[in-house]
Amino acid sequence: MAYFTNDELNTYLGKTVTATDYQSVHDFVKQRIENYCGQEFEQSTYTESRMLDSVIYLKHQPVATVTQVTDQTGAIIDPTTYDVYGWGIAFYQMPYTRMITISYTAGYSVLPQPIKELALWMTKKILVKQDTPEGPALNSMTTNGITMVFQHADLYNGRLTGDDYWDAVANQYRKWPKVI
Repeated sequence: MAYFTNDELNTYLGKTVTATDYQSVHDFVKQRIENYCGQEFEQSTYTESRMLDSVIYLKHQPVATVTQVTDQTGAIIDPTTYDVYGWGIAFYQMPYTRMITISYTAGYSVLPQPIKELALWMTKKILVKQDTPEGPALNSMTTNGITMVFQHADLYNGRLTGDDYWDAVANQYRKWPKVI
């Protein structure tokens, strides 16, 4: 999944960027955001084997669907014995087994808007060298019902500087350890 299109970047920058420049910088920015957050944002299918427990946190999140859960013999565990959450699964009726294998789909089908904006902003920082701070023209941000107010943000003409913007957006989607 592309974090943004060449047209979106051209609109954001206010100038035309070649497809070659766009792709190389896009790949770098995508990798940097995923490395920092500790997760891939593109929806994909995964399989994990785990020791059985009543609550199982899966490696890739958010979990969209669980395809199937099998025990060590390969028998499918009844889906009515567990609930699926964004972080994993919770059994409310434990099967008689020690190891289970979980096949599931995790990630975002649509990239979260703050991550897209962060990717565009980082790309702009790479492609356009400017002396003035950049970032969104705001001193608070609301995403997924969470409002963050930047009381100690280094503001310049009402715009957040780079470090504040990076921390505010990326830390919402970062896995462990979270920076508070």
